Amino acid sequence: MAFIDASGNMDRQGCRVFLILTHSCAGGVPLGIFITTNESTETVTQALELYNSLLDETSYFGRGAALGPAVFITDDSASERQALKNVYPDATLLLCVFHLLQAFWRFL
Repeated sequence: MAFIDASGNMDRQGCRVFLILTHSCAGGVPLGIFITTNESTETVTQALELYNSLLDETSYFGRGAALGPAVFITDDSASERQALKNVYPDATLLLCVFHLLQAFWRFL
């Protein structure tokens, strides 16, 4: 299981910082980080493919970079979720409960 989320607007160029984390008994453990100039599906797909090129077949608990994590937990970013589907077509995508409740609260 991996968690992915982006943060941005930290510089004048509006770059996005993506964190990929997994769980452990000690809390979240970083798996990777990448910085992009935007959050479009094409850009995030290319960043994930480049990230995968750094990994070997023992990554993701032996699943390898081609299969990737079995489950991703994300927010409701359509471009981010589509990029994950492009790169990891067999992964199950779940919505993060925090982001789901945050969106609901904003709706109210």
